[in-house]
Amino acid sequence: YTLTDITQITPDWMGKKGRIDAEMIRAEVSDFSERIFYLSGPHGMVTAYEQVLKKLGIRSNRVKTDYFPGFV
Repeated sequence: YTLTDITQITPDWMGKKGRIDAEMIRAEVSDFSERIFYLSGPHGMVTAYEQVLKKLGIRSNRVKTDYFPGFV
């Protein structure tokens, strides 16, 4: 788990902080290049994470997407 609203994180939180990025994926998923990634959410979020995965060298056939229609 990761929490993104830094202002709401309690001092006892021991998990990750911030948005998932390439560095977090590398650190948490040692075999990330062998995984299939499922992205689901608003169009902007899905396309942004597609770019993160592309920069990590993940082939597009290992990325499955699902957009939330009408979700802004």
